[in-house]
Amino acid sequence: MPALTSRTFLKYISRNLYCTLTSLLVLVIYYGINTYNLSPYKTNEWKVEVSTSVVKIKSDAIPELNYILLWGDPEQAPFCHFGEGRSVFEENNCSCTNCYVTSDRNHLQDYTQFKAVIFYGPSLDDLVSRNQLPRRRSPHQLYIYLNLESAANYPVCTERWNGYFNLTWTYRLDSDLVWRYYEFHNESGYDVAPRASVYWQENKANYRNEDLAEVVRGKRKAAAWFVSNCDTTSMREDLGGQIRQNLRNYDFDIDIYGDCGSLLCPVSAMDICLMKLEREYYFYIAFENALSDDYVTEKVVHALNHRTVPIVFGGANYSRFLPPGSYLDAREMGARRTAQRIAELIRRPNEYIQLFNWRNYYRVRAIAPGIQACHLCAAINKRPVPRNTTIQFRRWWTPLTSCRDVIIANLH
Repeated sequence: MPALTSRTFLKYISRNLYCTLTSLLVLVIYYGINTYNLSPYKTNEWKVEVSTSVVKIKSDAIPELNYILLWGDPEQAPFCHFGEGRSVFEENNCSCTNCYVTSDRNHLQDYTQFKAVIFYGPSLDDLVSRNQLPRRRSPHQLYIYLNLESAANYPVCTERWNGYFNLTWTYRLDSDLVWRYYEFHNESGYDVAPRASVYWQENKANYRNEDLAEVVRGKRKAAAWFVSNCDTTSMREDLGGQIRQNLRNYDFDIDIYGDCGSLLCPVSAMDICLMKLEREYYFYIAFENALSDDYVTEKVVHALNHRTVPIVFGGANYSRFLPPGSYLDAREMGARRTAQRIAELIRRPNEYIQLFNWRNYYRVRAIAPGIQACHLCAAINKRPVPRNTTIQFRRWWTPLTSCRDVIIANLH
């Protein structure tokens, strides 16, 4: 064996040093890539460990699927609408069906391996109090804030959630994903509303529909209200009572169904109640339980799909949600003027029918909860998937007055 010369020794050392430095550089780059967005995940009141480890996925997992973890009770609405697995995407004929939903945090052995984790807004305080939030997260995960309840009823009054979520999924029209209860489609099939900016077709022709005219001729009662929450943040029950009192001056009344009235309409018989609404009533009371931006629920659909005019009350700009001239806005008009207008329209059937003029240009379609999952899967399939965090989450979600009320309540 030849003697090891100094020149050979230097070449040997240089080669090994080069390999070592190259390996270290690769590790540094890999770590940097995987932790470049670590800081947005640090909230003001706790730090979340960012996991960059590679965990072997269970053998029965399908690599091309996007796995979505529901971080909460799967029986609770709206999680209950998603079910388990891929069925919600397949049964609703979603454009993307390569998503898999589960509430099993061990489905992939390590919950940091899920593509997305969904948190339900009203459950956040409970998760914090029980120390049930994730302790680790991957920089490749999407944390999604889902909330269908109003910001007024479920405010976020702490800065701890700033920078925590990557996507927002709520009723608000400026959410990353908007949970819609219905859509208006024009004659071309394009959904025009609800949107933050809407162009409504100008009403040029009188609405003529003999079938509707026949239905209107059969109506005998002023308004119906299906309601069971009798003590609300919006105090809708007070306004409803004032309208009712004023309406009696014109020999009309509001029939109240549910826990807040004397008439019955169980959920199991809702279809029958809605047919009764269409057949007997001119107006439907669609009052929201809170006055929050864009908070418009499925109540208006009851009226629109059953040839009845909605009377709305809420914190939304209703021109983003409903065609002009298709509704009465009780918050804008007040109790006395609303009652007066109801009586006028009942006594002028031809004028009342023109409140359906929007049917010349649009069709309204209720959106089933399962369809919402289609939007979720489509968003997760986007390339690149958005990974920005909502830095000023509290300021975006919560009206200051709601937090003030929470502070006052806590003091007492």
